Amino acid sequence: MAKNSFLLRSRQEYVDSHRMLLAIDVQIQSLPPPRTFSPR
Repeated sequence: MAKNSFLLRSRQEYVDSHRMLLAIDVQIQSLPPPRTFSPR
C-alpha cells in the first residue's frame, strides 16, 4: 500500500517536472536563437 502510494506520488512528480520541461522547451523554441549561446 505504501509502495503503491509512493509510485503514484513519484509518477505525479514526474508528470509535473515533464510538463515544466515542455513549457521551458516551448519558450526556448519561441525565442530567436542567440548567437552567444551554443549548446554542446
